[in-house]
Order: sequence, then structure tokens, then C-alpha cells
Amino acid sequence: MTESVQQSREAGTADTPPSALESTAGAGLAAEPREATSDDGAIHQAIDRTTNANDLVGALRSKAFRDFAIGRVDEGRTLFSRAMDVFTRFPNGSAGYVQYTHLQTQLGWAQTELFVHACGEARTHLAAAEGYTAGVSQADSRVQQLRQLAPLVAACVPGASPSRGTLPSLPPAS
Repeated sequence: MTESVQQSREAGTADTPPSALESTAGAGLAAEPREATSDDGAIHQAIDRTTNANDLVGALRSKAFRDFAIGRVDEGRTLFSRAMDVFTRFPNGSAGYVQYTHLQTQLGWAQTELFVHACGEARTHLAAAEGYTAGVSQADSRVQQLRQLAPLVAACVPGASPSRGTLPSLPPAS
């Protein structure tokens, strides 16, 4: 939850309850290491309880990034694919919002494919992200990020994906 949202809630000026993502996203951060095959309950709750496209796409992307990082590449791909479909569950009349959300999802997907040296997949999702830049300012941070990622994807060398493993513990909150 953002600091300003937290402050307004504490002051009693916020009129909305925390979203599913806000109330569950940090729940597992201080947990002990988990096996890669264990279920991440907090993020699944966020995915199941979302009431809007923004929270759902954020939760799906977060879980996808995590799955890629711990070697669950197929699961991560499935989650990114679901993130591309959030507007079937939560229709949105703003074509620009939908386009930019898809740009962000495809860009993140390309980065994670590059991380696991899946060069063909990285090229596919980078090209898809490029397709969502029409009408977006060339000075936009995501467009700039795409431009910086392009030569890395072009130079990608196929290699082994990260192995499944245990997630490290995070230091205790201070």
C-alpha cells in the first residue's frame, strides 16, 4: 500500500477498503524460505479477490516474475498470458489504458524470457510490446525501456533456465 493511501486511511479520510493486492501483497515477505513447489497463498488470494483490472494484472505479473525466477517457467508463461486477458474479466472502455497495460505486460514478459535465455520467446514478446507503442510518446519510460531492451534481446544466447530452488529469506523489517 502506498504511504499516502496508508496515511489517508489512518487519518480516516480514505473511503475505500484496501484492495486485495494491497492487503495481501506483503503478507509473505518475511516468511521463511519456501520450496519452489509450495503455494504462495498471499498472491493467490490477491489474484482471487481482485475487484479491478489493475490489481489483477499486478498480481498476475508479480507471480509470473516469481515463477520465472525460481524455475517455474511454464507456470510463469501461463500467468503472463492470463495478465493479457484481464480485460475480459474487467472490461475497460479506455483503449489507451488497455494498450499501455498490455505494453507493460509484454515488456515484462520479454524481460523474464531474456532472464531465462529463452531468446525466441523474448523476441516474440518484445515485438508484441513494440506493437503496443503506437501513439505512445517516444519519451515515455516504457518506450525507452523497450528501446534499451532491444539490443539485449538481439544479443541473447540461448542457455539453461534457472533451476527450481528455495526462495531466500528476506531480512526482518526494521
